[in-house]
Amino acid sequence: MVSFSLYWHKLKRRKKLPLALSAVATFSLAIIFLVHSFNSPAVGTINSVLSSRTENSPMAQKPSEQYDGKYVSFSYPAQYKPAESNLSGNFLEVYRLYDNGLSSRSITVGVMRETLENDSGLNFRRNHPDIYQSQTSPAGSAIFVSHQNGFERTVYISHGGLVLSLSALDPAGRDMSGVEEDIINSLKWK
Repeated sequence: MVSFSLYWHKLKRRKKLPLALSAVATFSLAIIFLVHSFNSPAVGTINSVLSSRTENSPMAQKPSEQYDGKYVSFSYPAQYKPAESNLSGNFLEVYRLYDNGLSSRSITVGVMRETLENDSGLNFRRNHPDIYQSQTSPAGSAIFVSHQNGFERTVYISHGGLVLSLSALDPAGRDMSGVEEDIINSLKWK
């Protein structure tokens, strides 16, 4: 009788071990999934649309693409193509574009959870007026332009505890304000 009860006790113990191992494995997979999700680039959808902007607009009656991300959506000229963009620092969402015809031109849109007052990029531009000139901007936003290495214009827009930065760069010095304004005019927060 003793041997049966010892056998029964060992059998119950063996059933608990696989249960404990499966719980540990499930927890480990959940942690791996979360870490991977937080370190992945932003994922959005791009849809082609025909834009009907004003005549002076770079996107006037030209095909445009639509970016639909987690925090924002916007249209941009179809000649710009997505470039690989990885999240870094405090960015929640980053979307980079380059001009398919003039590959030196680029646009970067990033969203961070912060305020205009504590945005490091904005503060750097404010603290270096020899490089960046401040332009008139609506409340809750800031605009800086630099001609030190071609053309650079960066717009900061605050919305509900988030800050969007939109940078347009052209090392050849061509003004990209029109493209930026079209993106801003189509911008929708989620």
